[in-house]
Amino acid sequence: MAQFPYYRQHALLKLPGLKKLDGTAVEEGEVEAARQAVDKERVALAVMVHNACITHKLARIHQILCVHTELRQRWLRQPHRFLWDGPWPIHRPPDVVKMLQMWDYERQLTKQNKESITRSVQLEILREHRKASPKRGKTSMGSWRHAMSQVMLAQQKSIAASIDDIHASQAHSELAASKLGLSVPQGRLERLQDLLQPQHGPPCSS
Repeated sequence: MAQFPYYRQHALLKLPGLKKLDGTAVEEGEVEAARQAVDKERVALAVMVHNACITHKLARIHQILCVHTELRQRWLRQPHRFLWDGPWPIHRPPDVVKMLQMWDYERQLTKQNKESITRSVQLEILREHRKASPKRGKTSMGSWRHAMSQVMLAQQKSIAASIDDIHASQAHSELAASKLGLSVPQGRLERLQDLLQPQHGPPCSS
């Protein structure tokens, strides 16, 4: 239990008759304060788990965009492509907004998946708490609140970075499609030479 956030408060709720915990006396009103703290923790933890799911979903969508662009460019770079007399394929990248709206990531998770994500978030909180504990007190509720706020801040930065990656991938894909559409010559030889030019892959760095 000591490995969980607010472990003192959880212990007091499970064992309300305790007079002392970890060598520290249980003060009057501490059990009720613990109940309120645990309720707030439950709400905050749900938000952080949701943020973690958003981060996972955005990373997956970014990966799909990268694969879509790479496969399309690989097909267009094939030497036999200059013999194609039909229309060029329409550039239709995945609709990110629709994917975000329709993909209920959290609902598809199994109970084990959710527990794993929750535990991962709790470990992040624990690490932040250990950083702050020498200054704020090992078991103080203030240090736990600080740790949780730091984890939330890191999650927000991660989500923002993932959104930037998606925007960069979309911009790269649209630019590549625009260049291909404008640079396709009429002659077969010119088309072949154009298709064999080296091209940079999409920005897939994580």
